[in-house]
Amino acid sequence: MRMRLVTSWFLCISISWAADVGKKAQETVIPIPNGGFEMENDLKTIKERVVAPLMKGSAKPEEIKKLMGSLAADGHWPDINYHDTHRAAWQTDQHVSRILAMAKAWKLQASPLKGDAALKAALDKALAYWNANDFQCPNWYQNKITVPRLLGQTLLVLEGDLSQELWDGALQIIRHGQLGMTGANLTWLAQVNIMRACLENNPGLAMECFQRVADEIRISPADGIQADFSFYQHGRQFYSGGYGIGFANDIPGFVALARDTGFQLPKDKLEIHARYLLDGEQWMIWKGLFDYSACGRGITRKSGGGDSGAKMANSCESMAQACPDLQPDLEAAAKRLRGDKDARPLVGNRSYWRCDYMAHRRADFFSSVRMTSNRLLQTEIVNDENQRGQFLSDGVQYVYRTGQEYKGIFPVWDWRRLPGITCEQKPEPPQVSKDKIRFGECSFVGAVSDGMCGMAAMDFARGPLAARKAWFFLDGEIVCLGAGVSCSSDNPVLTSVNQCLMKGPVTVFDGSRAKETPRGEQTLAASSWVFHDGVGYVFPDQSGVHLRADVQKGSWGDINFQYSKDEAALDVFSLWIDHGAQPTDAAYQYVIAPAAALEEMEDYATALPFTVLQNAPALQAIWSQPLGLWQAAFYEPGEIKTPGDLAIAVDKPCLMMARKMDRKLEISVSNPEHQPLEVIVTVNQPLKGEGAEPAGAGATRITFVLPGELYAGQTVTRSFEFGA
Repeated sequence: MRMRLVTSWFLCISISWAADVGKKAQETVIPIPNGGFEMENDLKTIKERVVAPLMKGSAKPEEIKKLMGSLAADGHWPDINYHDTHRAAWQTDQHVSRILAMAKAWKLQASPLKGDAALKAALDKALAYWNANDFQCPNWYQNKITVPRLLGQTLLVLEGDLSQELWDGALQIIRHGQLGMTGANLTWLAQVNIMRACLENNPGLAMECFQRVADEIRISPADGIQADFSFYQHGRQFYSGGYGIGFANDIPGFVALARDTGFQLPKDKLEIHARYLLDGEQWMIWKGLFDYSACGRGITRKSGGGDSGAKMANSCESMAQACPDLQPDLEAAAKRLRGDKDARPLVGNRSYWRCDYMAHRRADFFSSVRMTSNRLLQTEIVNDENQRGQFLSDGVQYVYRTGQEYKGIFPVWDWRRLPGITCEQKPEPPQVSKDKIRFGECSFVGAVSDGMCGMAAMDFARGPLAARKAWFFLDGEIVCLGAGVSCSSDNPVLTSVNQCLMKGPVTVFDGSRAKETPRGEQTLAASSWVFHDGVGYVFPDQSGVHLRADVQKGSWGDINFQYSKDEAALDVFSLWIDHGAQPTDAAYQYVIAPAAALEEMEDYATALPFTVLQNAPALQAIWSQPLGLWQAAFYEPGEIKTPGDLAIAVDKPCLMMARKMDRKLEISVSNPEHQPLEVIVTVNQPLKGEGAEPAGAGATRITFVLPGELYAGQTVTRSFEFGA
């Protein structure tokens, strides 16, 4: 029997606080200087708040009686493997979970087993067995966080009701979780040590915990919150989901615990965390699901993205009480994250330059792309999780409408055809190195954004394969271009357009008519389009397009060793472009229209609302007439010209966007090399504005000074008026 207990009591504390102090929303949190308060009295307040959520809810009496009946004379349960060596799904900690469940059943006022002598004797015996053996998992996390947290909760529930020997033995094990580490690991250890401070009546330890947590809420070059409000963990590794969401949801618990005491967190720290929720986390959650690209190895767990939206909504509501200046934005975010029908949708485009990631949102769809560079670690394999995820940062592009498009697909995925990637098709499945996490091979990787639209571009190499890939995020579509696709091996090379769960019919236009296609695999005619599950895919003059709509098989055990090898089978929609073996300077072009309607697809595909200006290894660029928007990836100095009379040139490799609005021209520039850079942009028309200088023959020269250090890769946007 696996007892399922709510151990995220910090989040429970923050939820309770948000409900209790709504009427005080406009009060500003002012930190009390250390030493200017009664530390022991304030620690008592902290302890009351820690204990309160533990004294609610308990297992059903019949479950507790089964535990009592199955407990062996020496205090162990025969159904638990006490020699388990699994790192991610360690069975042995079930013993401590059961002790906590029994403790609550014996102590809680509403429990039918409150004060039951036989139950108390059983839990004492079980606790004595654990204290005597102090079982260790090969994974440090279980030994320093999971077990100490469960034992800390148990002692808080049973304080005053245990023998000194049992108390001291359990407290010694709790001390395994010494305060330290960074990011989410630090906050989890701080939770353990705040419990320990309450148990030992040690206000100095509590103060150290809150101070370390406050210190960790910062813009960091290492683990933690980044300058673009993404999140790193385990080095320069994108982890806004997983560790990042753990950190996001933990901090409001610390805020709630410390409110109105001398331990409370400074206002500037609260505002940093609130901005992290608003400008980072909420942008990556769609219909309650955290974007899989931000979740690292977590996608190979059956829980996947989980119920991130509801938990994050609770965190936003809690922080709204602590940050009155940001309260309207935080409350609006909470409504969106809960799926409130009256909530205003979050619409726009964000470039997260610290993690080579772009998020693009419209009212009815969300799409993201995650790229790989020589600056960032690729997705790790840890605790035998993520056995096949070698290519998860190679330009993976997810497209979401309902949020269910990829949910649970991972055991049957073809991991060499991840959505968006260009990949060499070797016969064996991809393998992530267990010895080290790999960096990308190229430096020209980044994005440019004006807040509403954006472009991401990647000079890509993996072994013998090279390509230049670009994604242009517009209003109702994403234009995907590839150039210079070359590979010296004999293996075929494919660019995957999408690989998602198949839902409903698949409609194909073959050049003459549109019709629903049967199951199976087929090669599509050039200039075809495909429609599936509310998303249109257009291939202007593109040959080698393949469609497969059929069952795919695999197992969870292939991608995460904590699971069985039992076969899983799911219907999968897969669409890709075949470049053949040993391609040289191959190219591709396709359009994803997530907001399209089937009845409009033929007209849409016939008159696409943009023009590809160039798709070559030196320059990839488009022009959107409805938006008045140019987007270009200059891999070397160059110039773009529109079908009209405007020409824009740059003197250095960069990413650039320009938007024409009436008599104004807004220009956005970034450096995908992530170094400080001075770029001269020349426009063949006279412009007025800051930094605009005449360049002869009616042209204008503008110098863009692009930032370095933590802001290297960030977009710089400036606005100008036409006219001399």
